[in-house]
Amino acid sequence: RRCGSRAGRRERYAAAMATSAPPITAKGVTFLVLLALQFGLQPLLTRGFVGTAAKSSIVLMTEASKFVAAGFMLLVGGEAHNALKGWTVSNSARTAGLPAMIYAVQNLLLQLAMANMDGLSFNLINQTKTVFSAVCLYFVMGRRQSGPQIIALGGLVLASVLMLVSADSDKPSSAATFSITLGALPCLLAALLSGLATALCQKSLQGLNRNSLLFSMELAVFSSVTLVGSLLFSADGTRLWQQGFFSGWNPSTFIPIASSATGGILVGLVTKYAGGVRKGFAILGGILLGAFAQAVVLDMPVPNLLPLPIVLASAWVHIRNPVSRNGCFGVYARWKAAG
Repeated sequence: RRCGSRAGRRERYAAAMATSAPPITAKGVTFLVLLALQFGLQPLLTRGFVGTAAKSSIVLMTEASKFVAAGFMLLVGGEAHNALKGWTVSNSARTAGLPAMIYAVQNLLLQLAMANMDGLSFNLINQTKTVFSAVCLYFVMGRRQSGPQIIALGGLVLASVLMLVSADSDKPSSAATFSITLGALPCLLAALLSGLATALCQKSLQGLNRNSLLFSMELAVFSSVTLVGSLLFSADGTRLWQQGFFSGWNPSTFIPIASSATGGILVGLVTKYAGGVRKGFAILGGILLGAFAQAVVLDMPVPNLLPLPIVLASAWVHIRNPVSRNGCFGVYARWKAAG
């Protein structure tokens, strides 16, 4: 029978190995490095140039800038015709609208959690979103992690713990409350939703081969619609209505906006060419870079150096050890195909 033939075994092995993530390319590594740099420098730019501008006006202008920049890159790169071929509003809502709404709910949960738990506990629980990304990718796309990659994820969590515990030890103790129901659970659910949204974005970009620039434009539109709706019930919305959209702005306000918009485009490129799980390594590396930058520029305490080699080593292990024919899952897949 064909299912027992050599050709049949090859087909079953190929189907099994299709669940592994594609190998990362030089382009993917480049986007990871650029995202880490942008993420690390963004806090300095925000602190130095945002001033008293309303947060919602900054976010809306960032989304508009991301839409324009991605559209310009799409036209200049000659990708617009192919990217828009077969495009429909309903398809866009399914692929980009759902992740945008999930991110909106995630932000509400994060706001609730931050108000009901201390900063260290919040950050520690929030760092589980990379692990949730790996879990959600398995259920959404069937993407598995090899044994070394699972160890690398553990190294990422360890580096997060070391970094956050070190940062917390430098701060004065506070009487911050901790609520499991209103703090820990919403934070954990927000991390899970972040992983789910990341998996859905990766499915659109890799599984459905959606153009990353077009996807960034779609996310910008749906995110803006969601934010405008939330302004009807927020204090920020009242401020914008009373004082005007550009209240507290100055010409330098556009500097962090341009940086943040660039970061949004890079997130889409990283998700497409490197994957959502590896994005977590870039973000944590960016946090460490930002801590060093603030120590130099703002004369703040030098951060703990130990997490940096752990992050770099974990990222190298994760990139260099995908699920393969010689890996644990590869052996298992060949055994199942032979049986």
